[in-house]
Amino acid sequence: MAELSPARGEGGDARDEVHLVDDPAWAGATAGAVVAPAARDEYLDVVFVADGTAMGSVRHALLALDLADEEEDGDLDPVYYRELADSPPPVREFRVAPAAVPGVHVNLVLGNMDFQELAAIAGAGPDGVFDS
Repeated sequence: MAELSPARGEGGDARDEVHLVDDPAWAGATAGAVVAPAARDEYLDVVFVADGTAMGSVRHALLALDLADEEEDGDLDPVYYRELADSPPPVREFRVAPAAVPGVHVNLVLGNMDFQELAAIAGAGPDGVFDS
């Protein structure tokens, strides 16, 4: 596995925004088993998983898992909260082509798009995979 160079923050200091985990102990782990420990890191927005489906397919589309805290909405305006409560549950995962992972990650980190927007784009595709 190739090692990625660390991202650089202001002043040239290295920032760990991408973590690679290559450990056979995670083989066969469910999405929930991956999200639980990853969600403890308040700076992580998404996890990309090369699960059995990804590795067994021709496209190797990774599973993108949303790490947003569902409990963050405690201070919402009651009118807004009612609209939120009446809407369908959020999409928590979608497939993304390996070449599109950096773009998905950057858009989430910068706040250009949220997970739901990206998942909708993936869902609109012919095979349900985010390619852009």
